[in-house]
Amino acid sequence: MSKEINNYLKNLFSGTVPDSIDLTAKNKNNIDIIEFNESVKRINKKPVYKRRHIQAAVLLILLLSSFAINTLISNSSDKNPYSGTMSVNTVNNKTTLNRLFSNQIVRENNNPGMIGFMRRGADWGLSKGTAENETVTNSANSSVVSTGDGNDSSHSTTNTQVEGVDEADIVKTDGKYIYYIANKKLYIVDINNPSAMKIETTVIYNEYENPIEMYVDGNYLSVVHGVYKYDEISHQSNDTVKVMVFDTTDKANIKIIRNWSVEGIYVTSRKIGNIVYTITNKSVYSYSPHDSLDDILPGCKNNLTDDNLTTIPLDQIQYFSEIEDNNCFLMIAGINIKNPAKEVILQTYISNAQTVYSSASNLYIAGTKTDYYKNSFLSRSYTYQTVVSRFELSDGDAVFKSMGVIDGTLLNQFSMDEYNGHFRAATTAQKEDNLLFTSVNNLFILNSDMEITGSITDLAPGEQIYSVRFMGSKAYMVTYKTVDPLFVIDTEDPSNPKVLGALKIPGYSSYLHPYDENHLIGFGMSTRETSPNTAITEGIKMSLFDISDFNNPKEKFSTSLGKEGSHSELLDNHKALLYSKDKNIFAFPAYICNRTEYNRTFQGFFNYSIDLERGFIFKGAVSHLDNANTGYNYYTPQEEYFKYINRGIYVGNVLYTFSNSKIVAHTLDKMEYISDITL
Repeated sequence: MSKEINNYLKNLFSGTVPDSIDLTAKNKNNIDIIEFNESVKRINKKPVYKRRHIQAAVLLILLLSSFAINTLISNSSDKNPYSGTMSVNTVNNKTTLNRLFSNQIVRENNNPGMIGFMRRGADWGLSKGTAENETVTNSANSSVVSTGDGNDSSHSTTNTQVEGVDEADIVKTDGKYIYYIANKKLYIVDINNPSAMKIETTVIYNEYENPIEMYVDGNYLSVVHGVYKYDEISHQSNDTVKVMVFDTTDKANIKIIRNWSVEGIYVTSRKIGNIVYTITNKSVYSYSPHDSLDDILPGCKNNLTDDNLTTIPLDQIQYFSEIEDNNCFLMIAGINIKNPAKEVILQTYISNAQTVYSSASNLYIAGTKTDYYKNSFLSRSYTYQTVVSRFELSDGDAVFKSMGVIDGTLLNQFSMDEYNGHFRAATTAQKEDNLLFTSVNNLFILNSDMEITGSITDLAPGEQIYSVRFMGSKAYMVTYKTVDPLFVIDTEDPSNPKVLGALKIPGYSSYLHPYDENHLIGFGMSTRETSPNTAITEGIKMSLFDISDFNNPKEKFSTSLGKEGSHSELLDNHKALLYSKDKNIFAFPAYICNRTEYNRTFQGFFNYSIDLERGFIFKGAVSHLDNANTGYNYYTPQEEYFKYINRGIYVGNVLYTFSNSKIVAHTLDKMEYISDITL
């Protein structure tokens, strides 16, 4: 349109005016802004001196109208709402709630895919004795067993990101017992005698309740559950997160000492000392000022004493004054698992959580925000920003301290880190160049006020981040398009981070794990470049990087496993890794394809050791399948998938592997069969 206007102006003042010009414009709602042709035709019949004045007036009206309409349809995010000091206010009344939700709901109502309702949990029977029904069964076998394999009482723990900050998983052990979630059941298994494993207790859940993951701390077992109910008549649903704490002093007769619920969808959790912090989102998909507060606000309850959920009052819900475009409640709960008499501390915000990182003292919650901006006349484009909130942790309380915004989006929790009082984050963003977008990668350093102190931007154009690991003052970042560049970045000076070195090799690492101060393990996929812009995967790849020279990182060793179509949960979930440098174990579950058409030839648990002189040494693999080496494909019966191994742990010199079908014990050194127990 701007080109037509310029040409028309040129012709207007040169005395050459066309009989007609099409300046019909439509806004995003398909509403005509102006029809111009007929006006021009009528004007051309007037005398020239009058015609030019009228034409100029009409053109001025056109420009002013276009400017006004463009301003009206511009999104408020054209200006950064996160600049300056972020203040936190209490909602207090429904008028404020109406204002906070109304704009967002209006926008979402324009999207026909955004429909649904959130209603009060008590409507669907979430009262004491309904959704909380669990059946606890105890093993009839009460024979006395030995105390394990004798001398070695060491055992593995969940592979976590930060030392001292535990993460929940489906398998835990205290060295004498295994705690395992499978088949909507919780199993406690006595492994004091690996040759005669015994199920001490089985907790069976009802159809509405699903145990997700858990923590074990001495005789305290904390299980996080998701509770879901859907009403077929009203088509309304309710999601609730429930945390149950068991006293497992008597493994054959465990007792519930805490049972607490909050409405919403479980995001993640962390355990620091005696406190389990849970992060929950409750979205509001439909909102009307006429809705009752009980239908909108989240609720919580002590399931041991309360029949119904209690609505969180408005004066206990906070919002960020500069941000008024959320339709979600974020709830952070601090639960003392060893003191059931201490009340749960719950902080509620109008916000949302997508990616979470926690140090021992701070919780960082990140969410993606779409940022619209004008890139041409009556046209807008958008990019993505990540909003990160810092909450200070103290004895179960999570107090908001500061908020910052960075360009791009995070890959996962490993894209964030805290070091020497600063927050570090790596993102992939979209950069515009002449209306064409390409991906670029960034690293940001922020102070405790979440203000950017230093950054590296526009790294590896055209690629995106596949993995990140922070180790001390260094950041290791893998980006990928058709080859795998590993970047070494120095962040010691928070105002001036620097790229020290880079290594480009085929394939990519989707998970990076520290080996020692001079070596880094990469786990990902082998690839084969088929064109300058495309590549295909050709199996699982493990790499050992020599990072002793930060300016010149090297791939010291690598090995591949399987062909195209092979996969491991470790590619997406770091908790699937069993690692011990002391025992020289690097083990993981995987299924392997070695034939055409993605036929899987093996599924099991693979055990490697690492030698700095020889690289990765294969020690063996175990499977729960009856015909582990027989080819099978996507048409495999469901009962076979129940035998897929998903985790492995060690206790002493015994390796235990887990599927939905059974638990199997092998020797750790020679991978020799000991015993198994059917679930």
